[in-house]
Amino acid sequence: MTDSGPVSGAVAGPARGTACEDETTAASAAARGGPWPFWLPVGMLFVGLILTGVFVAISASAHSSTEKRLSDLMGLRFADSSAIALWVRWSTAVHEIQLRDVPPILRRVIDSVRLINTLNVKP
Repeated sequence: MTDSGPVSGAVAGPARGTACEDETTAASAAARGGPWPFWLPVGMLFVGLILTGVFVAISASAHSSTEKRLSDLMGLRFADSSAIALWVRWSTAVHEIQLRDVPPILRRVIDSVRLINTLNVKP
């Protein structure tokens, strides 16, 4: 016959300091009307939605203010083809572009390539 050691007839409860005890404590606190455990994620979601709304409003106001572009070319002495290409790119990107006080020689160049209406050149 082998000796297996002392045997007790008592029923053992859950061990202290285990994961099972923590879950039961949190569940029993919620059942007793304790603090709702989801306040932090809900609060972060709410703040995120508010910030998103603010960013959308700022973006919309910035977009609406860039729909028109006015360039005063009074002091301009030199503009090569890349400058004219930039103005054409602006005219397609914004709602309206207007070039004012264009020097006569540059006005003749813009007129020769038939962009005077596209760039809305004003005297």
